[in-house]
Amino acid sequence: MTDFAKVADLCGGLEIRDLADGDVVLEGVFLLKLMDGDGDTGWCVRYTEALGAVEALGAVGLADVTLRKRLAEGWTVDGVDDDDA
Repeated sequence: MTDFAKVADLCGGLEIRDLADGDVVLEGVFLLKLMDGDGDTGWCVRYTEALGAVEALGAVGLADVTLRKRLAEGWTVDGVDDDDA
């Protein structure tokens, strides 16, 4: 059995963008950048206990698509926006 901890206890003072009024968090997937005792950094993935692996993978996929879209919308070639090319 895996131990679980409260997200706030693990992430200390980290902050994320607030939710809309009335939204209630049910589950979560977390990408965490860590530093170990030797000062080496790396990434790990954690998700809440009730979230299954398939749903967690879908959430990570959605984050990937959303981030790619946001990055593509700001993309320019040699300083020229797509609309101007």
